Amino acid sequence: MSVFLRLKTPEARQLGGTSNLDGSRPVELKRCLGFWDCFTFGVASVVGAGIFVSVGVAGKEAGPGLVLAFALSGVACLPTALCYSELSTRFPFAGSSYTFASRTLGDYFAFIVGFSLMVDGAVTCAAVAKACASYTAQFLLCFNIRLPAFFISLQVNDAINISLLAPVFLVIVGLIAYRGVDVMAKCNNILTAVNLLLILGVIVAGIPFIEVENFDPFLANGMPGVERAAALTFFAMIGFDASTSLAEETVEPEKTLPRAILCTVVFTTLLYMIVSFVYCGMVGESEVDMTAPLADAFRTRSQPVLATIIAVGAMGNTSSTLLGAVTRLPRFVLRMSTDGHLPAAFGVLDRSTEAPTRALAITMVVATALSALVSFSALIQMASVGGLVGFSMVNAAVLMVRCRQVPDSFVATMQEPKANDEIVPTPIGVQDSGDVPHASESSSSQVASTVASDSDESITNTAEQLWVNPTMNEIILVILILTFFIAALQLWLSLIRGDHWSGSMAAGIVLGIAGLLIVVRFSLIRRPVQAVEQHVFWTPFVPWLPLAALLCNTFIIANLPIMALLRFLILESFLGSCIYFARLRARQVLRSSGRKKRRNGHAYNNFGKQSPAEMNGA
Repeated sequence: MSVFLRLKTPEARQLGGTSNLDGSRPVELKRCLGFWDCFTFGVASVVGAGIFVSVGVAGKEAGPGLVLAFALSGVACLPTALCYSELSTRFPFAGSSYTFASRTLGDYFAFIVGFSLMVDGAVTCAAVAKACASYTAQFLLCFNIRLPAFFISLQVNDAINISLLAPVFLVIVGLIAYRGVDVMAKCNNILTAVNLLLILGVIVAGIPFIEVENFDPFLANGMPGVERAAALTFFAMIGFDASTSLAEETVEPEKTLPRAILCTVVFTTLLYMIVSFVYCGMVGESEVDMTAPLADAFRTRSQPVLATIIAVGAMGNTSSTLLGAVTRLPRFVLRMSTDGHLPAAFGVLDRSTEAPTRALAITMVVATALSALVSFSALIQMASVGGLVGFSMVNAAVLMVRCRQVPDSFVATMQEPKANDEIVPTPIGVQDSGDVPHASESSSSQVASTVASDSDESITNTAEQLWVNPTMNEIILVILILTFFIAALQLWLSLIRGDHWSGSMAAGIVLGIAGLLIVVRFSLIRRPVQAVEQHVFWTPFVPWLPLAALLCNTFIIANLPIMALLRFLILESFLGSCIYFARLRARQVLRSSGRKKRRNGHAYNNFGKQSPAEMNGA
């Protein structure tokens, strides 16, 4: 059990968790992003072309109550956003949910999250590239320009759809990402500013067409309709955590990231609410169009120019979303590579741009192939349980890191840090050491030299030095959180299926017991970690807020199609587990073979030092 739940060591954390496995210099991404870069990156990931589509899909369920549905989605995202804010200040490294899981929940859960994020990331890039091609075709139709079918979408069967234009978008965006994160940030800032101006223009142009009668009745399908719409609009909000994948490239991440994450959630929630208000005031419930709702609303009011502007806005928003997806995906690969989960070659940075070019290349090859051959509907069906599971892992990670009690020896020996020192939280798996770890230049260089001194060791052995086994209390808490998550998911599934007694009662009892034990565990902490850690954003109302976020995430997961759940269980959980255990076995074999080689080499060296007489006498 301890092998699957092993955690990052303080040495790995002081190196930023990014040291090369061959003992060479640490992999350090360039810190050049500020608040506006992170904020626009998050906004671009949330406000994609979906703002022009989701209002129609969810509006069919809630009617004018769609405004309330978006408000509920924003409130449901807020607890998870607070958890992301805390963890991004504790672990300001690339990798987002994977990085947080590897330092709090253990090796196995981190690998499953990382594998799921890679699969979902490649699928998302391909799906958004398909959408870019589709919106480009719609824009050209405004000028009576028709492209051949195989350029946009040539359907072969339910799963195969040929598109030559979608890979072109991926190649262009990939070349921008290849130039480095600073070039990417400038392009993203420009695209996001133009897109927001277009959305603002659509809002202002739609206000004169609002009719008060369209808001009566406000709750056309009652609160159940609003709840179903909230479950749909929640997916429109996914992406607010995008800036955490750029944590290692952010200046002063302990201040910048929490502001960027929380501002992204608040701003995008208000923007969706305003757009949905204008749309619901323009059309009645029976007039809702699910494919192109805003464009159709202006066409029915003889405003073709505004419909063309919406087509331009959809194309621009989709392009910025694609740029964000392409930027995030290689950083997952980079972090898993430097942690030893993927080949070390993917963890190499370009010397001039300091970008993960090898990770970018392999991810672009996979995403380009998917966008050129796989149909859009099949790609959509493959997304997006992984993102919600990543959210749940972040909520659990906050519970894990905050249940730690600071040892008395730690407080007794605690000294005021120097001005040029950065406080680094005590690692989860370390026992009472009595020392406060600081990430000063001297300590970092000492750790780096220690890792570099083992250059004659195998890559596998060097990677093993970056991990530490958890304590028994941490193992018990992981089991309790996992039990709480499974019981909550079973409870929601039972209620959705209408099984209000047998299945729901059993799940509710297990859920209550697990939640009570977690709360009791927190009540026994005499001195929590916030007693000594002063440079970390704190999630309020722990453990209540992370537990509430887990309930929200499991509710959304339970409302997904059954095929999406099966896809996650089979493709990502089962296949990911097989890869993890196969890799674990291979590393054990490498370690044993490395020991044999060192023993043989030591015997040979001793034999070579013997004199000829001693050799003959032997």
